[in-house]
Amino acid sequence: MVTELGAMRAVLDRADRGDLHDLYGALDLKVSFNDNTRVADVSISPTPRVVSLRVRGGT
Repeated sequence: MVTELGAMRAVLDRADRGDLHDLYGALDLKVSFNDNTRVADVSISPTPRVVSLRVRGGT
């Protein structure tokens, strides 16, 4: 998994700001930074993908 994430870093480094905005929005990315401890709390809440199929019945 770490090896796969390494490739993602290169992709994200080259990504357009608009694309990153869309990605972070879809992930519901939240970052909170504490100045005193210099620690960032990062969380995501991705929206689950829903696949919807329709089946046509006989006539």
